[in-house]
Amino acid sequence: MCAESSFSVRILYTKYKYAWRGSDPLEVEPCLCVDDRSLGVLRDPPFSDFSNQTDFMVSKDHIQAQPQPSCCSPKTPLEYEAVIFDMDGVVTRTASAHANAWKRTFDEFLRARSEATGEAHRPFEHPQDYLAHVDGRPRYQGVDAFLKSRGIELPFGKSADAPGFETVCAVGNRKNEVFNEVIALDGVGLYDSTLSLIHQLRQQGVRIGLATSSRNADLILSKSGVEELFETVVDGIVSAKLGLKGKPEPDIFTTAAFCLGIDPSRAIVVEDAVSGVQAGSRGGFALTLGLAREDNEAELREGGANVVVNDLACLSPETLNDYVIERKPHV
Repeated sequence: MCAESSFSVRILYTKYKYAWRGSDPLEVEPCLCVDDRSLGVLRDPPFSDFSNQTDFMVSKDHIQAQPQPSCCSPKTPLEYEAVIFDMDGVVTRTASAHANAWKRTFDEFLRARSEATGEAHRPFEHPQDYLAHVDGRPRYQGVDAFLKSRGIELPFGKSADAPGFETVCAVGNRKNEVFNEVIALDGVGLYDSTLSLIHQLRQQGVRIGLATSSRNADLILSKSGVEELFETVVDGIVSAKLGLKGKPEPDIFTTAAFCLGIDPSRAIVVEDAVSGVQAGSRGGFALTLGLAREDNEAELREGGANVVVNDLACLSPETLNDYVIERKPHV
């Protein structure tokens, strides 16, 4: 399992971070980085010279999150210390943009294939095809899963393939091209109830992370202006760099927990996709919460969600705590 693994990373620089303690407003701390993104502060790193780029193996025991301000200590004792949110459809109103981009891309592909082969054109169906094969999966896995459901085999290709229809990666890159066009035109909406819950959790001292299959997390979070709410972000780019497995494997969620300095057994996962709740249930988390925005309550429960709600407005840090307590074995 990812929880027991180490992974090869590179210390890219020594980063100045605002310190919550002491009179000096800045302190120097070595950070676990992927490209120029800090995932967490290193605790007891295996060497002290950070002047050069250095490869080494790091485990979860080397990672800690920056301390929270003392003003944010929990008002009441909680049985969990972190909540890790999915992005699309949970924090941001981008699930429909993804669905539309997938439909446009696959319909273009299927129409071109029909014209070339003489096969009957059967368009991509939402929500059936979207929820069954694409929702929550890393982009190329989604392409491969849908095409195989139609009996279509394409060479996988490379992530650098130009957008098109010749390889799985080319189709995935075409979808990303369409998605970016949609976001540029329509912008990024947010779920107010999710933001409200995040602010409540932060006031209680709960650490907040984001784990997503999307390779567009930087773009979406910066456009929506909420990047500062998340202490760590593990997205599709980080997953590729660290060799993490996509949903329904738990790697992105367990990695986010470790980057927050929290064991998964003390963290909650919030997901709206079946593959996401499957990942949460496999990761040993304190609670896997399903968010049913697609009239998919039954599917989320079958996938492993411990609790399913239609909106996060009905939740608070205390109600989440009650759900965690209910799951604990009674002695």
